[in-house]
Amino acid sequence: MQSAASAPDPNPAQRIPPAEVMGQLERILGHPLFQRSERLSTFLRYAVERTLAGEAATLKEFVIGAEAFQLGPSFDPQTDNIVRVNANRLRSKLIEYYHREPQSNPVVIELPRGGYVPVFSYAQALQSSQSAFGHPPTGRRSVGRHKELRLIQEAFAATSGGAVRMLTISGDAGMGKTTLVNDFLSGTESAQVPVWILRGCCSERLSKTDAFVPIFECMEDLARGKSGPEAVQLMQQQAPLWYSLLASQPEEPPAPARETSPERMRREFVRFFESLSQLRPVILFLDDLHWADASTCDLLGYLGSRLKDVRIFVIATYRPSELFSAHPFLPVRLALEGRGASQEIQLEYLTATDIAAYLELRFPGHSFPPEFTDVVRERTEGNPLFMREMLSFLMDRNILAERQGGWSLDRNTAEIRQLIPSNTLNMIRMQVDRFQSVERTILQCGAVQGVEFDSAVIARALSLDAGEIEERLQALERVHRFVRSIEERELAGTFSVRYRFVHVLYQNALYADLPPTRRAAHSLAVAQALIALSGEIGRAAAAEVALLFEAGRDWERASQYFFRAARYAAGVFAYPEAVTLCQNGLRSLLSLPESRERDGRELEFLLMLGMAQMATCGFAAPEVEATHRRSWALCLRLGEKRRLVRVLWGVHTCLVNAGQLVPALALAEEMRQLAGTLGDRASITESLHALGTTLAFMGRPQEARDALEQIFVISPVRDYTTSRALFALDPCVTSLSMLARVLARLGSLEEALEKAMASVEIAGRLAHPQSLAYAVFWVGWVRHARQEYQLALEPLEEAMTLSRTHGLPQILEWGRVVHGSCLAHLGRATEGIVEIRTSLDNQLAMRCLLERSYCLTLLAEALLRVNGYQEGLALCEESLKLARDTQGHSYDIETGRVREAITQALQNQGHPDSSSGTNVTV
Repeated sequence: MQSAASAPDPNPAQRIPPAEVMGQLERILGHPLFQRSERLSTFLRYAVERTLAGEAATLKEFVIGAEAFQLGPSFDPQTDNIVRVNANRLRSKLIEYYHREPQSNPVVIELPRGGYVPVFSYAQALQSSQSAFGHPPTGRRSVGRHKELRLIQEAFAATSGGAVRMLTISGDAGMGKTTLVNDFLSGTESAQVPVWILRGCCSERLSKTDAFVPIFECMEDLARGKSGPEAVQLMQQQAPLWYSLLASQPEEPPAPARETSPERMRREFVRFFESLSQLRPVILFLDDLHWADASTCDLLGYLGSRLKDVRIFVIATYRPSELFSAHPFLPVRLALEGRGASQEIQLEYLTATDIAAYLELRFPGHSFPPEFTDVVRERTEGNPLFMREMLSFLMDRNILAERQGGWSLDRNTAEIRQLIPSNTLNMIRMQVDRFQSVERTILQCGAVQGVEFDSAVIARALSLDAGEIEERLQALERVHRFVRSIEERELAGTFSVRYRFVHVLYQNALYADLPPTRRAAHSLAVAQALIALSGEIGRAAAAEVALLFEAGRDWERASQYFFRAARYAAGVFAYPEAVTLCQNGLRSLLSLPESRERDGRELEFLLMLGMAQMATCGFAAPEVEATHRRSWALCLRLGEKRRLVRVLWGVHTCLVNAGQLVPALALAEEMRQLAGTLGDRASITESLHALGTTLAFMGRPQEARDALEQIFVISPVRDYTTSRALFALDPCVTSLSMLARVLARLGSLEEALEKAMASVEIAGRLAHPQSLAYAVFWVGWVRHARQEYQLALEPLEEAMTLSRTHGLPQILEWGRVVHGSCLAHLGRATEGIVEIRTSLDNQLAMRCLLERSYCLTLLAEALLRVNGYQEGLALCEESLKLARDTQGHSYDIETGRVREAITQALQNQGHPDSSSGTNVTV
């Protein structure tokens, strides 16, 4: 370390005015590189201000630690290397900053090695600073791609016209998709274009288990940015639910059903972006969308369909090979393309001209033979990542060497061809093999945590000194460019640096090469470190920790965290992710020895899984029934009578929707007896609902009415607030809706409409979208029963929209069939017939036979209007036979009426087959 006497003059020769130095300091600290590094920013500001104040001699390690880092007089540089570590990081960050921003910085601030006193100079020193990187003085980090960059700029310019635009950039791994977008974003920031930039990356590991991964990352990125306070204030005003999810890590799901719903989350999300775009355009960059979770894709679709006059530009990168046919992003992209709001750029491999240009930029003044360009292209096929790895490999071997100010090749091209592996992963492995053993271990442990990892977590997992970990990671960033630092943060009071592998292939290669035993050990250690450093694991980390324990074969704790993650997912209505998490948790339980405790935990998973499956697969899907029957067996084994009522309600729902009314009635009566012995109000309500519903569909309306009205004697509607039970549909809402149906069948049409509207009011108050869709459908159904076909269209269309938005296939098909019947009555018979047929086919595929007699009758009635007499007559016969087989006689009178009308029409035409041999059973 330099003494005070030898401290360098911070303004050699040029004597730069302090105002210019401070102006440059503010430019540096306002850059994203420093906005996310609070400690480095504090360090640099402290050193510059002390130097300008004439106090450079006081910039000692002890003083900086005690004052700048606020460690106080007890700070001991001999045992804590925090100042040395951060000084090295600060030097690297300054070099990177001037590399990224070569044109807009009149003053250079450097921190020479060997001391902590900054040096100020005018920009002539810029070239020497950049040479340390081995990169050319350019703002772009890629060559070629000029056409693609121009297309991105043009698409962004179009957002000023108010159109929501999505630009997808596709290409294989290593093709430079992310680099291209970062070039565009860096250019936008350098040009000081007033714009919001949000960045989020999808996770390979969490793609099917954690909801809204890139969305939360985007929100966090925005909140940490230069205009973070302004963005956070807008989020608090326009998206309070998102803000609460972002700001806290609660042990329980974020809010009860009364306060949260998928629709509210979507509305808030749109409203927030509307508010942002009113101030300046928004760029939303989502990287690796081929790993996007279903909830994120649903949110993107919602955003794209509702924002028409705002300035938002969505950029998404993905690998076509990973975007399989059932991927949730495909329908979103197709829908936006259909509206002309999306376009795609497919990245091609680099040409020989591009490679030659890159060699000139990377190795200025080189004397490589002309055929070297061909060798690079031949061995890498023009893949940018592979090309970079190949050149780094040759530099590490001193085959590419800088001597006397120029670069030369120390081997002939034939030898080089023999040295280079055949693919990128092998090249990465060769690079890793050249690292020291401890560096390889650090990187492998980081790869276990994920594409992003924390220095403090790795230090704790490997039981190594945190300062040593950071120093080695700095070298891996600065020298090998294998990782890059993202931000500093505190983990349970411990300083940590967040790193990211420069490319996901690095993480993939390191993870794949870990022996199974070592991988399991690292996974356990990382999971335990995350828990120790994060305190109570909340929404953001529950799925990650669960997967780590699973990889570490700690099935007990894996199941615990899978259940916690599933509750979070269900709490934000991310049912596809909840299904996956429950299935993972159940798989973990299978590896535990049989016990009563294991059975109890399995039952908890199954109760949540059954609800999520009902929402995603339909009420009568085979997997839904299998889940509830297994729950039934567990309840009997455990003596869980209260939960048994709920489970039987789920089995009953499956039976009813599958048209198995006789066994459903027996089950409802068993529920009623069990609930009576328990004396529990909620259990009695559930059993009466099951009984009344079954009787209604069996054509016994008065008995059904008696059962359903008992519910509201026990629990008056005016006192009802919310149900915290695990139901796909709220019992009060469904009971009121079913009572409306029964009253309509009894001819009390005014009272039926009143009950249906009351059901909608309760569902709206509960903010439970599934129940709301169900209730609104029955308003449409009652309107149809009242022959108010035009008035019925609006609630039916609303129910169908809610069902599409929230993934409710069963309610969607019920709405579609009644909507088609209304169209037929309003003179649009052909259109209505198509809708009814579509619904019948879809319901059959879902194994839903409930109300099929009614649906067949509606189709027959519609066919009557287009002279489809023979098919209509056959449908009536099929409907009546189905009613006899299932005991579902609720609509026999209507079926008979339609059959009679068709028969009469045939007789009027003198058709020989106009008689019917089937009697109507009432």
